[in-house]
Amino acid sequence: MRKFIFRVLIILVPAYIVVLYYYFLILPNLTGDLGNLGQIPFGNEYEFKISRDYLSTSKVDEFTNVKTDKKYSLITIGDSFSQFKLTGYQNFIKTKCNYDVLNIPKNELTPEQNALILLNNGFFDKNKTNIVIVESVERYFIQRLIDIDFNKNATFNLKSDKDQNAEEVASSSTNSLLPRLTSWIRLKFDYQNPVKSLKLKQQMFSDKRYGENLYFYEQDILLEKQTIKNIELAKTNLLKLNSIFKKHNVKLIYMIAADKYDVYEKYTNNNSFPVCHLLEYFDSIDKNCCVINTKIIFEPLLDAGEKDIYKMNDSHWSVTGHKIVANILTKEIQNYIDNSALKLFN
Repeated sequence: MRKFIFRVLIILVPAYIVVLYYYFLILPNLTGDLGNLGQIPFGNEYEFKISRDYLSTSKVDEFTNVKTDKKYSLITIGDSFSQFKLTGYQNFIKTKCNYDVLNIPKNELTPEQNALILLNNGFFDKNKTNIVIVESVERYFIQRLIDIDFNKNATFNLKSDKDQNAEEVASSSTNSLLPRLTSWIRLKFDYQNPVKSLKLKQQMFSDKRYGENLYFYEQDILLEKQTIKNIELAKTNLLKLNSIFKKHNVKLIYMIAADKYDVYEKYTNNNSFPVCHLLEYFDSIDKNCCVINTKIIFEPLLDAGEKDIYKMNDSHWSVTGHKIVANILTKEIQNYIDNSALKLFN
């Protein structure tokens, strides 16, 4: 009997040690969508360090189905990059501009389709909207543009979004300890790991342990599979969408939120993953169509040594990234106002 108990203890004690190690040292330190998705214990200190430039309050209104008499000269529509509220680029735009800003939350449709539906339903006319910013992440924007249904008649609603990015996949995972533990063990062996990593040539994130590594979502390296035919169709649909907005006297600003891998790839060492050239196809698009390529915005700043434009532990921009984007958008908005002699109301 003693031998049996001893053998059981030999098996159970190491298992308990692993469980306790995971519960007390790994689980509390899973931060950011990539940290949770790849079960990487980035810790909480980094989040605290890069959060010092937060604004104290959100000055941007969020759309609800409640009717209001308030009018909005600027409306933003986007995926997860546009849903950061307090730390989002819209909030920084609002601090620089003297007019009301409304953000449209995600739903089951793409940002591009939602923008068209709201335009056709007269939503922008009712709100006396002059400018609409449509934001779409690089990994999805080609397919989203291809899928636009220009004949779709629908009403806007606030159902949940079906498109799952890294953040949503991470948050949708079960909270049960055992599945998360087994997932962590699997990921430690890099088996079916959705989070990839590369060594950087220099430290580009403000963290001593992980700051010289680039962590990114695996879908960021699959964009080269897009065909020239798909890219050209996407460009055609974007120009068509822009033309429809122009006929309604609404300025469309189409912003592509570059994938983290695409932005940082040139700064990596020994990279065996493919280099993405997708955004280059949109550099020559009609100048009457305003396309904001955030990769081009970030590159000179990264070359100059700017850190934490994206979050180390996340696939999204940091507060620094949002502020940079807000500065560019504010200039674009002001140029449009100056050139069209618009007088935006307060």
